[in-house]
Amino acid sequence: MQGTPALRKPILLVGTRRSTGTVAQQIVTPITGPSDGAGYFGHGSQLAHMCEGFKNANPSGELYAVALDEDAAGVAATNTITVTGTATEAGSIPLIAGGRRINAPVAKGDVQNTIAASIKAAFDTDVDLPFSSSVALNVVTNAARHKGASGNSLSIVHSYYAGQKLPAGVTLAITAFSGGTTDPDVTDALAALGGEYYYSIVTPYTDDGNMDILEAELETRYGPMVAKPGQGLAALRDTYAASQTYGNGRNSPFSNVLATSLSPTPPWVCAAILAGVEAAENDPARPRQNVKLPGMLPPLVGDRFDSLQRNLLLLDGMSTYYVETGECFLERLVCTYQTKNGIADPSYHDIETMRTLAYLRHSLKARFQLKYPQAKLANDGTTFGAGQVVVTPKLARGEILALFDEWERDGLVENKAQFKAQLIVERNANNPNQLDIFLPPDLINQLRVTAARMGFKL
Repeated sequence: MQGTPALRKPILLVGTRRSTGTVAQQIVTPITGPSDGAGYFGHGSQLAHMCEGFKNANPSGELYAVALDEDAAGVAATNTITVTGTATEAGSIPLIAGGRRINAPVAKGDVQNTIAASIKAAFDTDVDLPFSSSVALNVVTNAARHKGASGNSLSIVHSYYAGQKLPAGVTLAITAFSGGTTDPDVTDALAALGGEYYYSIVTPYTDDGNMDILEAELETRYGPMVAKPGQGLAALRDTYAASQTYGNGRNSPFSNVLATSLSPTPPWVCAAILAGVEAAENDPARPRQNVKLPGMLPPLVGDRFDSLQRNLLLLDGMSTYYVETGECFLERLVCTYQTKNGIADPSYHDIETMRTLAYLRHSLKARFQLKYPQAKLANDGTTFGAGQVVVTPKLARGEILALFDEWERDGLVENKAQFKAQLIVERNANNPNQLDIFLPPDLINQLRVTAARMGFKL
């Protein structure tokens, strides 16, 4: 065998379903197109939107989804739109509702109750909205399709795009979604996975309990007895202060959370888009930066995190993006890991470290399984006949050094002299059938900062 092996990147989306979906909860289902989720998990469902977001960002990505029913003890988040005034001109009410564009027609002379009814009717025409609506007089009340705290991250804004405005004489008072409680338990989704490998598991549930469960599962999968490493991806829609607090409260090399500020796009859709973009990168060590997040709407200008805030969020374990000409671009994808035993530790700060380590292990395992699938093990210096497939520590060491050359060629590692000096290959003292290997790779780094000082003369 020559050359480093390819790596499958199956992605798993976890999310809440509606009863109108054809696929029951806890069944892992392959997704081949952006509209699959609506049929499988119900129009307007959280998981349907996640499937759509991923597939629009990465149409050819290998994608699976597992649904959960809402928690019966939960409460759905709600918000209100209060209309006041009489339209003195014809026009429309331009809204971004749950990340989707809605326009409610308004005729000159329409009064507030009529306008509220028009908004409700416009909402009803889009079966994929993540909430249902009712109207009483001049107030439209919206309730998330699902019970759960994640519904508090839905939003409705008006006049989002440049040049948009409300018809003269009309004003809207839009409250934040609130009151949602008790997301489903992600344990139920993880129980459905069996021994399957997933490159990333994307969750909409960012409460501490569910994140703790997901991180523990990913740590187990990373360990030597399972050796199916993956990362957990999520997104948090909140203020700078709340995002900073959230990041400081987590500390795992297996979770990556994008701080979206007040993006109109629901955070679970942002997380799915992020997973699609990240999976499209075939090089585990290439920096996940300056990459467009297609379909993610930036916050209004006043709600965007500035460069200083984003830098501080990175130090708090929160991933960031920046906005350029109205589009969102991934800035840096970091793990929530920040400290070990209370001491600052940058070892697992960037996802590239985790991805590269996982790939090196994968390629080493593939090399020995494919080249020596039924080898015998002997001490160095043993004399054996031609045609005998026998591995000795010295032979294995040479194989590993040759593999290092391939890693180096692929831009994954550097400093072979150090690697060669510190590499240990020996038979286990207690188990004669076991070969022990200590690998000390110096991982290649990423170009994050280009610093130049200008010296000039007149």
